[in-house]
Amino acid sequence: MSTVQEHLLHQAGAISTGQARAAGLSPRQIDHKISTGEWLAVRRGVYRLAAAVPLPETGLWTGLLALGPDALLAEEGAVWWWGIVPESPSCWTFVARSTRRDDAGLRTSRAFVDRRDQHRHRGIRVVGRAWAVLTTAASRERREAGRGIALIDRAKQARHVRQHDLERAFERHPGCWGSTTVRALLARTGDGAHSELERLAISLLRRAGITGFHPNLTVRLRDGSAAEIDIAFPARRIAIELDGYAFHCGADAFRKDVRRGNRLLADGWTVRRFTWDDLLHDPDAFVATVLELLQG
Repeated sequence: MSTVQEHLLHQAGAISTGQARAAGLSPRQIDHKISTGEWLAVRRGVYRLAAAVPLPETGLWTGLLALGPDALLAEEGAVWWWGIVPESPSCWTFVARSTRRDDAGLRTSRAFVDRRDQHRHRGIRVVGRAWAVLTTAASRERREAGRGIALIDRAKQARHVRQHDLERAFERHPGCWGSTTVRALLARTGDGAHSELERLAISLLRRAGITGFHPNLTVRLRDGSAAEIDIAFPARRIAIELDGYAFHCGADAFRKDVRRGNRLLADGWTVRRFTWDDLLHDPDAFVATVLELLQG
């Protein structure tokens, strides 16, 4: 049986009435801690230690204690709990049987989650990496174009998930909420991602009136080797390299990119790299950078 102190330490300063009673406190003792301000009521039957500085985990634990141990951490909270993103959410989402109304900072969902996408990580029941990334990416993409793609990019570049993992997770949830958005995200981050990224870059350059470039140009370097450049300005020896996810997230591909870039630099080319995130979130900066290179 855990003590009150053990619960508070393990749960980032949070504790439930049931845990306090199981640890030996009487209802009068619990009321005393609340009335003296030692414990602060956070949710119905859930408290936190007033003397402890609230941590991101505190919000997670107060939500979990309010819903019960079978609740499944999902979406933004899940990708944070897996270490895929550095920022904790302002609202914690749990898949739970509970039909309670959402509280401040707490949302419940009764969405279907396949058993293969339910895990236990660091003592918490949590949605698996791939499904957490996809559902969070869909929500982000609906709020702001490009944010979902940026999340998938980060997760794949850091090797938290692979394209295969994402596709299999999606197949296990046919007809899920946001399936149209998820399907589009998978298409834009799969094998066709690089070609679509090139088309976007070229359209931005043409819209800005920039000419003199050649897509997918193979050049012969002074050492006798050949290098293909995504978008080349041969007259100025400027190489624009585009990092499409499926082509640049593996270790072998990364090493090849570095070697090719170094060979171009040694041959006198100016090399600049851009990602989906760059072109979607700040296309003006992409165009401005190219113009600055051409005018330099």
